[in-house]
Amino acid sequence: MKMLKRLLDGERGELPEHMAYLLNKASTLRDRDEFYRWVLPPDLASLRISPQTRSEIIAELCSEVSRHPEEALLEILAEGDYVSVRTMATILADPPRELTLQEVCTLLRILRANLPACLQDMPDFIPKAELESIIQTAEHLQNIVVEAAKTDEEKIYRNGTKMYAEDLIKSLAQLGFR
Repeated sequence: MKMLKRLLDGERGELPEHMAYLLNKASTLRDRDEFYRWVLPPDLASLRISPQTRSEIIAELCSEVSRHPEEALLEILAEGDYVSVRTMATILADPPRELTLQEVCTLLRILRANLPACLQDMPDFIPKAELESIIQTAEHLQNIVVEAAKTDEEKIYRNGTKMYAEDLIKSLAQLGFR
């Protein structure tokens, strides 16, 4: 919880990555302990987060990204549990502010990886109007002009945005959405 407070207070560096690994470690889809000993500092590698604490942290992070969808915080929630996927769908469908290209790319990547499975499990996972908005946004973004980028970094995000938008549309279409 101290790490969460530090994140919400704006600390970055390796902290978001460490939090993501700790949340992953506490999930049912976790890697072996050796992996976490390799990627986390020793004091964090031995830390155990209860399922309840994990849920509380995810809920708090979702609340924060709903207001301020910063890319570093979005990445922490990339694992794809239902609460975080629903939050990211809402952000893409109705952003609290204009999103950066990097934030849009991250949201599309995470939704492409997780939203189709959530909708397959629960077809009414998100409201139809929200899903329609996401599809319309993705259809618009699949036409982004990669060559219009002014920097190499922008080109990477434009290319990723285009690719993730196309993949999301195809995945949703295969499930009968659209």
